[in-house]
Amino acid sequence: MNGFDQLERQLLDAIAARGRRSNRGAQTRSPGHLRSRRALVLALTPLVLAAAAAAAVIATRPGETADQKLLFRVLEATKQAAACQDGGLRHTVLSDAPPARGITATIPELAVVSRGSPPAAALRLAEAQGGTILVHTIRQISFPGGIRLVMFVNAGRAGFEAINPTQCVSARLDFLGQVRPKPSARLRASVAHLIETDLSTRPGVQTLVLETTPSRRSGAPQYGSGAGEGIPVAPGATLPTGIVGQASACGPGGPHHTPRCTPALYMGIATPGAVRVSIKPARPGEPRTPSRVAHVEDGVFVFTLPKRAGPIIVTQLTPTGKALSRKLFAPFTPSTPPANGPTK
Repeated sequence: MNGFDQLERQLLDAIAARGRRSNRGAQTRSPGHLRSRRALVLALTPLVLAAAAAAAVIATRPGETADQKLLFRVLEATKQAAACQDGGLRHTVLSDAPPARGITATIPELAVVSRGSPPAAALRLAEAQGGTILVHTIRQISFPGGIRLVMFVNAGRAGFEAINPTQCVSARLDFLGQVRPKPSARLRASVAHLIETDLSTRPGVQTLVLETTPSRRSGAPQYGSGAGEGIPVAPGATLPTGIVGQASACGPGGPHHTPRCTPALYMGIATPGAVRVSIKPARPGEPRTPSRVAHVEDGVFVFTLPKRAGPIIVTQLTPTGKALSRKLFAPFTPSTPPANGPTK
């Protein structure tokens, strides 16, 4: 996990904590309202930090490291710089270019040029993302239970991309030099590394996007349209595997105004060679955590869990039942960001 991932998780925690303080009661959402925790923060960028209230919460969090404090100070000070404005989502361009090897190495299906035009609904969802969409990567995937995903690759940093990455990095480093003039200082070197490796200012980044789309099946859980995850892949890096995102939807409740929510939907990227995924409670006999088997389609998988499910063991399996990976995963809760790590 890099520094920006850690800071993004911290921002999510801060927003969740602020919400709990301001609204102790149940939160009732309008029909079809989608809650994707990571969608609250598209990227750890000056655009995010423009939310002063959230930034204020972060500034007072106990245990914040000196690196984090200084990095936030730099991003806040340079957020109005012309070069650091969002330039990636002004319009949509459909491109015939292939996806990066770091993506097709994990999902070989995306290296195959799709025949014909993508489904109209999938194309509309991809175009709504903005930026440069690799049109031959657009897939609409149906899973058991009536769940549907749209998958595609954005040739950029989906969510935020600095209008002039090189000048934006320079502006951030210049400000860092003003507040920390000693080049040899460990703190300055650490924050400079975070600035230089930030994917929103790094050329050649591509983003795999997984988004929900409404199901036509009667009785199927409806997660609406556009809730999901964008996984950026830097040049030379490889798309990670495992659970990458979550979506849920809540509508009006009954007589007591208790919101009615769909089961939490989890989206994952399969290890090459895996055809199914076993989901079992990490604590045997846990009544709130049922076992599941998810099938891999086009390199991805989905499954649902009750809202208050406990930790699970996620095992990716070959056709013969050989385990390719086994990871411990802590399902999302209102105050806990995702934790995904190997088991012993």
